[in-house]
Amino acid sequence: MKRALVLLAMGLLPLVDRSAHADTPAPPPIVAKASPPFHALPEGWIGDLKIPAVPDRLPAKERAEGFAAGYPTMPAAREKRRPSVPAPEPTMVLVSSSTAAIKRMFSSTRDEGDARDEAPVPACFMISAGTREAEGNMASWTGGFTTIANLPVWSAESTYFSRVRLVRKERLIRDDAGHASLEIAHAWVDTASLGMRLIDRRHVTLAEVQAGPSGLVVYAAREGKRVLFVLRPPNASPDNGFPLPLMFTGEGGSSGSSQCGSLAIQLRAERVGDAQMSTVTGELAVPVDPDATASTGREFQTRSFRLTLSTSWLSRDPEPVLGTSFGWFGKPRTDLR
Repeated sequence: MKRALVLLAMGLLPLVDRSAHADTPAPPPIVAKASPPFHALPEGWIGDLKIPAVPDRLPAKERAEGFAAGYPTMPAAREKRRPSVPAPEPTMVLVSSSTAAIKRMFSSTRDEGDARDEAPVPACFMISAGTREAEGNMASWTGGFTTIANLPVWSAESTYFSRVRLVRKERLIRDDAGHASLEIAHAWVDTASLGMRLIDRRHVTLAEVQAGPSGLVVYAAREGKRVLFVLRPPNASPDNGFPLPLMFTGEGGSSGSSQCGSLAIQLRAERVGDAQMSTVTGELAVPVDPDATASTGREFQTRSFRLTLSTSWLSRDPEPVLGTSFGWFGKPRTDLR
C-alpha cells in the first residue's frame, strides 16, 4: 500500500483504469503551500565574495577546516608497471571535505574510519570561473556543484592558471525541528604545495518555500532585493535508484548541474519591471519490486520533473514576488539501474 501511494504521487499509477485509455493519464497535482512574501524571508548575506588579497603561495602545513586537498589515488591493480617506467605526474588537485572522499574517487575500497568523514547531506564544492584572481573583484563560479572539485596542477599549467586558486564550499544543514541554513565557506588552495587557507565561513538562515515528493525541498533567503533559492535534491538511496544530478538553466543562458547535497541559485528583481527565472530538471524513481536484489541491476519506474523558480516585481506589487512551481513532464518509463 505504501509503495502504491508513492507511485501515485509520482504520477506512475493511473487514477483511472489504464485499459480504458490508450494515453498515460495526467498525474495528480502536487499540493504546494503558497510562497511566503518577500519581506518574510530571512535577511542577511547570501554568499557574494569580494576577493581579498591573493597570496603568492601557501606552506604545505597550512590547513583550512572543512577542506581537504590531495592528488588522485589510483587502485593498486592499475598502478602496476615496469620498474623502468616512472610513475606519472599528477595533473589535477582534488578538493573535498575529507581525504577519505578523495581516496575513494578512483577506488571502490573503503578505508577504516571513512564513515566518520561522511555528512548526512554531502557538501558542494565549486571552483572560481577565473584562471587568475584579482583583489577587489567579485568572485564568480563555474556552474558545476560537486562533492569533489578538481584544479589543474600548477606545474603543468602555470602559463594559464595561477598557483593559488579560490574554492567555495556550500553545505545544507537541517535539524530535527525543521530549521535549515546554508554554510558557505571560501578557501585558498595552493595547487603546488597543497596548502590551504580559510578566507571566511558564514551561515545563511533559510525558510522553506516549497516541498515536493521524495524529500525534494526548496528554501530561500534574501539580501536587499536579491533572493537565494537553495534546493535539497530528492533522496538518494538504492530504494529510489540514485536519481540523476539536478540540471539547471538561468539568466543569460547560464547552465549547470548539482551532484551533491544542495543546489543554490541566486535571482534578483531590484526595481519595478525586473524579473528573473531559473528552471531545474531532474527525475524520481521507485523500484518495481522493492524486494528484488538482482546483482546486475533493479527495475525502476521513473518520472522526470521540472521545477521553476522566479522573482518578479510588477508595478502593482510593493515588493518582489517569489514564484515556485513543480510539475511532471514526459511519460513514465521503466529502466534498469
